[in-house]
Amino acid sequence: MKLSTLKQTSFEVIAAIITWLIVGSTSVYAMVVNGESVAWISFVVALFCLFIISFIYSTSGILVTRMVIRKVHMLVQIVSVFTLYFILPINFTPILATIWSAQLPQVTSFGRSVLISGLVCIPIFVIFQFYWEARSGIISAMVYWMFNVFAVVTMDRAFKEEQAKEQANQLNRELIATQSLLSEATKQSERLRISRNIHDVVGHHLTALTINLQVASHLTQGKAKAAVDQSYSVAKLLLGDVRSAVSEIRDMSVIDLRSALQRLFDHTPKLTVHFNFAESIEITEVGIAEVILRSVQEALTNALKHGGADQIWIDLSLQSNKAGQSLLLAIKDNGCASNSLTSGNAAPMTVIPGNGLTGMIERVEELNGELSYVAQPPFFVITIRIPIFNDD
Repeated sequence: MKLSTLKQTSFEVIAAIITWLIVGSTSVYAMVVNGESVAWISFVVALFCLFIISFIYSTSGILVTRMVIRKVHMLVQIVSVFTLYFILPINFTPILATIWSAQLPQVTSFGRSVLISGLVCIPIFVIFQFYWEARSGIISAMVYWMFNVFAVVTMDRAFKEEQAKEQANQLNRELIATQSLLSEATKQSERLRISRNIHDVVGHHLTALTINLQVASHLTQGKAKAAVDQSYSVAKLLLGDVRSAVSEIRDMSVIDLRSALQRLFDHTPKLTVHFNFAESIEITEVGIAEVILRSVQEALTNALKHGGADQIWIDLSLQSNKAGQSLLLAIKDNGCASNSLTSGNAAPMTVIPGNGLTGMIERVEELNGELSYVAQPPFFVITIRIPIFNDD
């Protein structure tokens, strides 16, 4: 399941915080009016604060990306709520359980969310009916279960709509990047076609004309010879201009890979991309450009979908060695930060490549390149080397 969370500034979170504030302040006020001790009131305030702090952490995609940590925070919340049931005989305290239930669609399926939202209402009935001896315990439990179900249904729909929107945006970015690369490939193909036609047709004809004029120069005398010699010189100059034009057209066939890659990064609000593209890079082969584009595209998907990263660094540069030159693509994200409970844990982690990473390796190897990867918290690093020149 993809780890997607509510933003801290979203209306849902703000509404939950306001609701918590009203419930908490009203409960504390009731305790003050009833003359409860300062220590007891402080304990209740601590429970309310513990609930809202855990809520903010569990709904923050920046602070919490690992599912198990989010579940721990949700466990802290519900334990705080159950404890408040025993302390406060106030029938609106279970509203906090409704706030808690709204988070369930993000950690489990819709059916389980509805079931769990009902199970957490059982303590409402038991505690209020038998501990506080309230007459309406069963009715309160049923009413709050309906509130919980409504919250689950609403948030499940919002969650799925958010997922669908993110998927559509991702597909749109990939489509735009692919169209950009295809456009560059079409331009390159057209330039090469024109340069070949000029070379094969115009160039060959001019060469034949130059040879014929040279032969004619030896067969003529006087003014005719001078005119032929002049035509011969003009033909040679024209042939040189044609060759220069062909070379220039070929030189203009460099693919604008930077723009195609940049389109992949546009409108990725959950991921900050640090992109570096060396100015000296000139890629003329569509196959190499496509492998680079697909590799970056897959890395972005993995960083968001599987790693839960919020930062990614992409660096494309040239590397020279005895064999020639290679393209060096280094991709690093902080997705492993969510898989390390302590920031000091720097031990490499075992990574089992999935279909995406396996596809990247296969594409790179088709170009006689190499791909290596390492998961060393807090980073996951992919390094790709593709040869673009070989002295052999």
